[in-house]
Amino acid sequence: MPVVSLERLRDMLEVSDGFVTFSVEGETDKDGVPFLHLHVGGSLQLRCQRCLAPVNYPLELSNRLRLVRPGEVWPDEALQDDSFDAIDAVGAVDVLMLIEEEILLGLPPYPHHEYCLLPQKGLGGVGDQSPFSVLADLNVPRH
Repeated sequence: MPVVSLERLRDMLEVSDGFVTFSVEGETDKDGVPFLHLHVGGSLQLRCQRCLAPVNYPLELSNRLRLVRPGEVWPDEALQDDSFDAIDAVGAVDVLMLIEEEILLGLPPYPHHEYCLLPQKGLGGVGDQSPFSVLADLNVPRH
């Protein structure tokens, strides 16, 4: 699937070229509970949050999703099982939306190159003084 066709994801990318591959398989466990197995792979170009240049992010997701019917009551042991996530099973499942949602959930919150350094104090002639120290000089009445 072309990355450019994933609207919400496209807005988060530095470059929206390329493709993602996916597979979706359904199963029913021994108790008759329906599951989907979702696998997504590819390479995305995110923006480094330190230097703002493109950073390659190898995408490799694998998730097991339990299909939950509206009003279905879950036993306590099912709520504690971390081997799957749950999604609503109301009518047909929009597979492309599901794939995009899984990709968005799997993205790093702070993409960056391994070689980019964190901003250091003293850069730009500011020295070790806090930029908020000028607030101490303000004559603001206290209540």
